[in-house]
Amino acid sequence: MIMSDITMYAAINSKVKAMQRKFLTKEQYKKIIECENYKEVLNFLNNETEYGKLLKGYDLQEIHRGQLEYILMKNYMQNFQKVIHFFNGEYKKFFKTMFMRFQLEDVRYILRGKYTGRQNNDLNSLVTYDSPLNDLNFQKMLATNNINEAIHALEGTNYYKYLKSIIDKSDEETLFRIEVTLDFMYYSYLQKSIDKLNKKDKDIMNEIVGTYIDLLNLQFIYRGKKYYKLSPEEILNYTLPGGLNIKIDKLKKLCYSNDISKFQKVLLDTKYGKFVKYSVSEDYLVERDILAYISGMHLKNKKEHKSDISTVVAYLELALIEIKNITSLIEMKRYSINDEDLYKYLSFSID
Repeated sequence: MIMSDITMYAAINSKVKAMQRKFLTKEQYKKIIECENYKEVLNFLNNETEYGKLLKGYDLQEIHRGQLEYILMKNYMQNFQKVIHFFNGEYKKFFKTMFMRFQLEDVRYILRGKYTGRQNNDLNSLVTYDSPLNDLNFQKMLATNNINEAIHALEGTNYYKYLKSIIDKSDEETLFRIEVTLDFMYYSYLQKSIDKLNKKDKDIMNEIVGTYIDLLNLQFIYRGKKYYKLSPEEILNYTLPGGLNIKIDKLKKLCYSNDISKFQKVLLDTKYGKFVKYSVSEDYLVERDILAYISGMHLKNKKEHKSDISTVVAYLELALIEIKNITSLIEMKRYSINDEDLYKYLSFSID
């Protein structure tokens, strides 16, 4: 590694480690679980954690679960911007490509609303619209009357190139097709961006992204079979290339398995076989284990690698997992789930 890289990572890693110290501890998670209800959780976050700085100025009695998630994500986007500030050249372009992941979530949100007829024209529902990294005209999308018009509003952007084939194809799989199409777009651009990093960072990111693609493909196949009853050919067509541990032969076996139980049997013979230990009615446990797997991967990377991209990416991913942990616990508090069961919904992201 050249000296400029060492200097660059010394500065950013120091900043990131300071930001990581604001993560919740396991003890704080336990206290959240012990809270009686949602309002108690809010009070705890406000009074005894770093999140109190974010909640300052809000009426805690008025903050609902969706608004809290929005507040946390807006803070995340600000921290994302701080991280990007340390980079330039191809590295800045790489992190800008990572930003697409959040931008496409806002695109999904708008298209989902247009498809279902839920007209939400509030820009403040979007986490990326006011980011310096955003280059989409969300106002134009929100002003449309239906999903076809919303897609047309993306003309001139990379999103339109990928989504235009969905126009006028309105059926129960439309939202699923939009979802997988946007993911395909994102990972295509991300993989191209990774190729321009230095060799060490490229190898690290290819392993991380390859794992993400494996896990995303497994979720696509599972949902395509369970909820949409798609044909094996359709499902295979929607899978993403570039997986780390599940190559095309195994991918085909998973896609062509006749039912969920056979899918799980094939999955047992992969590195991700540990996810097959619950009934098909316990999807949330599979999601929890996936988050725990991702968390473990990033914790391992940041311990083993020092002067490279691992620490930065680990921070960005673990911060997202923390938001998911918090919002999952809060959602369960609404349903009065007992404390012991709440641990099932949690994937700790801290050592």
